[in-house]
Amino acid sequence: MTNQEELVELLSGFETAMFITKTPEGEILSRPMAIAKMDANAEIWFVTDQHSGKMIDLSNDKRVGLTFQKKSRFIAISGNAQVSIDRNQIEGLWQESWRAWFPAGAEDPSLCLLHVLPTHAEYWDNFGSEKGKEMLKTGEAQFKGVRLGTNETPDLTSAMPR
Repeated sequence: MTNQEELVELLSGFETAMFITKTPEGEILSRPMAIAKMDANAEIWFVTDQHSGKMIDLSNDKRVGLTFQKKSRFIAISGNAQVSIDRNQIEGLWQESWRAWFPAGAEDPSLCLLHVLPTHAEYWDNFGSEKGKEMLKTGEAQFKGVRLGTNETPDLTSAMPR
């Protein structure tokens, strides 16, 4: 199993992420967002309104943060967000529960997708999971040519597609 596959496995079961943006004024804002889809390569998709505040933030700075927490698992991802208004993609991901926000359904003209391409990820386990720590250290060494050390910060940067 690759580090990327392990990241996807660690993320499995999460339905919501805190989506973090930077406003044009420099404030950091976060809001919970339902995950619409996660690709096998750890790219994450969300739906939103084209006129939302986060879209203003993204027009200024495409860099985003995502945080996930479930019991003793904590994951933080940094990445770049891309906006898609591809109606075929939207229809493919459409969930009827979204109609509360988008009454016209998948054809709602304000509906768009946010596609987050991760550039860095970190994983923490309150139980001190040696498997998780070792996987992260090994991934860094393998993909970045870094020698394993005893004080390295666990991260999944190496698992991210370039």
